[in-house]
Amino acid sequence: MKWSMPRWLQATQWQLALLFTIAVVLSQVISLLLVYNHSATIQTAIDRRLLLESTTNSVKLLNLIAPEQRDLAIRAITDTDRAVLLADSPWRTKDEFYLPELQQRFADIMEISLERIAVTSRVSSRAYCKHDSESVRQQPFTPELCESNLYVSTQLDDKVWLNFYFNLGPPSYVLIERIFPTLFMTLISVIVITGLMLRRITNPLKSLSQAANKFSRGELSEVTPSGPEEVKQTILAFNNMQEKLNLYIKDRLFLMAAVSHDLHTPITTMRLRLELLPDSEDKDKLLETLSDMEVITQASLEFVRESNIEEDNKEIDISALLASICDDLLETGLKVEYVQHERCTYFCRGKALKRAVTNLINNAVNYGYEAKVTLTVNVDELHIAIHDKGEGIPEDMHERIFEPFVRLEDSRNRKTGGTGLGMSIARTIIRHHGGDLKLVNQPEGFTVLVILPMV
Repeated sequence: MKWSMPRWLQATQWQLALLFTIAVVLSQVISLLLVYNHSATIQTAIDRRLLLESTTNSVKLLNLIAPEQRDLAIRAITDTDRAVLLADSPWRTKDEFYLPELQQRFADIMEISLERIAVTSRVSSRAYCKHDSESVRQQPFTPELCESNLYVSTQLDDKVWLNFYFNLGPPSYVLIERIFPTLFMTLISVIVITGLMLRRITNPLKSLSQAANKFSRGELSEVTPSGPEEVKQTILAFNNMQEKLNLYIKDRLFLMAAVSHDLHTPITTMRLRLELLPDSEDKDKLLETLSDMEVITQASLEFVRESNIEEDNKEIDISALLASICDDLLETGLKVEYVQHERCTYFCRGKALKRAVTNLINNAVNYGYEAKVTLTVNVDELHIAIHDKGEGIPEDMHERIFEPFVRLEDSRNRKTGGTGLGMSIARTIIRHHGGDLKLVNQPEGFTVLVILPMV
């Protein structure tokens, strides 16, 4: 199963906070490892120094006392970290386990030859791991198999060998335990400070994103500049851009409305003059052309009105809106069916959206004999599907059909073919709401899918 990132983690603020936290944690872990290794190195050096001193003193003591008193002395110097055994030979081991540097230091401190001292980290023969001496067996530290860290053999003046084995123990965690609270507080401080700084950066960007989404639906929303200087400049640029775009759209719409309106007067004048002429075939053709011009002019005015971005957005019940459209068209004799959906509120320009859906349903009935309307709602999008029983539209015409005054019907009669503005008006309105139209050829019929964002 494919893993998907949790929705809350998709936000830039949380991703950056997580990134900084991981970076800090890694740096702290590296610091702890360095401290641990340094602490272990220091402790090993201290342990070995103490080992040298105690072993040297023990050897000097056992050299001074009589052989029959050595058991008592051995018992005195054996503790939980060190055991001493009397033997006829030193520890046996392989060459790679010898520690020559430590051996040399022992020899120098005790002022004896290297032949009388041996230091190794592992033994290969366990012949002397147990001792017959009662004094040794009663000591708390007598591992049966000599599982220790260090083995030292030294020869006394009377040729008897003393075999020491030591348990140096694990490195101390005292230093880490003292440093860890400081590191933990540092981590918390970095996370808090990073979160506050990221919030200062991402909150203005979030407001900017929301304003951009509103503007895509035809709503103007000025964002208050805040945050770092670069973010402020971006917000100011966005505010300036949406203001200029809004003025540009208004100017285009007003210009188109003015041209369409002004065409009514010369068209009316021409019609009056033609009516005074004698009846003829040319007169009929000219009157028909004027009728087409009036239809186009009227359609252009309607296009401007329906494309008006001044209508306020408000919450409506989209299911009730679709049901009312289908009921109205059904009363006019059109074959329309709406698959009822539960109540669903949507924030939009209700009149414009009603005009767009009405245009699409009319097209479905006119060219596909009937229309079946369904509403589907999910987390991110709202889908309105309008299905008919027609032959569909060729793939190469799917985009061209949205161009103004483009009609699929070959007839030039506006009474049968319309003006070719219905689809263009519908898509313009849908796109002003931040959505889009999708055309789908089906095995049996054709589907127009209205996709609107759930924002």
